[in-house]
This record gives sequence, C-alpha cells and structure tokens, in this order.
Amino acid sequence: MLASIIWPAVVVFALGRSLGKAGRMWRLNFAAVFGRPPGLMPILRSFVGETYARLATLWPDRFMTPAWRSRFMVTGLDDLQACHAAGKPVVLAVIHAQPLNLLRLFLRANGLPVATLTFAQGVTGKRRLINAALDRSSSLAGVPHKFPLSQLRSAYAFLRSGNCLLIACDKQSDDAVALPTNLGVARIHVGPFRLAGLVNASVVPAVCWQVAPWRFRIALGKPMMAPASDSDLAAFMPLAQHCLATWQPLIQRHPEQLHFNRGAWSGAPQPAPAGRPS
Repeated sequence: MLASIIWPAVVVFALGRSLGKAGRMWRLNFAAVFGRPPGLMPILRSFVGETYARLATLWPDRFMTPAWRSRFMVTGLDDLQACHAAGKPVVLAVIHAQPLNLLRLFLRANGLPVATLTFAQGVTGKRRLINAALDRSSSLAGVPHKFPLSQLRSAYAFLRSGNCLLIACDKQSDDAVALPTNLGVARIHVGPFRLAGLVNASVVPAVCWQVAPWRFRIALGKPMMAPASDSDLAAFMPLAQHCLATWQPLIQRHPEQLHFNRGAWSGAPQPAPAGRPS
C-alpha cells in the first residue's frame, strides 16, 4: 500500500537523479560498455528501482517481521547458515547492482556476521544509527558492517575468524576471467577467490534484485571451495562459472539494475549459458 502511495514522489525523485550527475554517470558507463547511449525509459526504470531499494534500507531492523519477511523470496540461505554454524569463513561473491546494500542488511538481520569490503570511506551518522538499530535486533553489536580497502588486513582477520565477507567481482582488473552473457562478455575479477583460497574459505555467489517495489529476490549459490590463492587464472574458471550461474537471473531479466562498471563488461552480445533463469 505505502509503495503505491509514494510512487509519484519516487518517480519525481528518480527523474531528478536520472537527469543529474548520477544519471550522467550511468549513461556514460552504459555507452562505454555497449557503444550506444541508453533511452530515457531504461534510465528512469533504473532510478525508480534504486529509490525504492534505498528507502527499504532505512528500516532493516524490521526485515524479520512477517510483513517485511514476506517481501523477500530467498534461496540458498540454509547452506550459508550451515557454513556459519560450522565456523567456516565465507566469501560472498557479488556484482554491483542497486539493492547490493540490502543483501548485507538482510543477511545480518538473519543473524549472520556479514561485512562488505568496499572502496567507500566511512559511514554517515544517519547510517550509523540505522546499523546500530539492526545490530541490537540481530545480536551483532560490535561486528563491523564495512571495511574500506585501506583496512584490508582487518578484513582478512575478520574473514579468517569464521565470518562472511561480501566482495564485488565486477572490478576492472587484469586478474580476471572472461565469460559470455546475454549482455556481452563479463570479466570476473578473481581477487575475491584468491582471498578465499588464502584462508581456506568457501565462496558463496550471491545476488539480490528487485522484482517489484519493495519485493526482492535473493539467491545464494552452493558453497564452493576456492583453489589455492597462487593458482593461475584457468584454475578459477569453474568457480567463476558457478558464480555467473547464480547471477544470471539479474543479468538476464533486470539488466537496468546493474551498475555496468567499465572494464568489467564488454558489450558485444554473446550466447548466454543454457538454462532459463528463475
């Protein structure tokens, strides 16, 4: 009901963002990948969805209430919880999409100690208060939410202690394997896999996407052990393929929710791996 009531305001806000700096960056990234500018409607759909997703992150302490829990369709959570119960460190391998912060918050609401390795520096005062409310409800007070790259050593210790570290794999890097998708070639950075191999962690591919205002799907793939951290690129190909299979529903059905990081995508469309996404 509330999502429908605020829809006009969301559209106006999203239109403003799509015409501003954020929209220009999205268009530049899209054009750099695909060699052509996007139309207005894909941009507007992207920013309407982003606005709803951002609003949802304002009350993550309510995600386990019946009203909000029914808005998340989740697969694979049992396997991740089993890894945590066994004290097994886990690297959550993701790609950048609009509800990415929502994935971390939802998993923490379920009592899982998940932190993100990020380029961002620091947390705003408003976000700090929201995180504190969530941590009180999930008994994770004192467990970090994010590690900037400058704190890589701390992130390593956090992961080695049996926690979950969420790391994006769509980063421009020469240390990457290339796989075909319906949007072109995705270059999957294997740095997160090398980190997992270093601490004998499982890799769990994860993805979150929005199917309607405030209705989300979260897919968590089967845990898979990473090769040794000093392995050559070819050794990481099966793990990259495993991750891509989990990310496919987002890539195939909701590409407007992707951030299209330049260097991670090249846009000549290729045959997608077989299988219809759910």
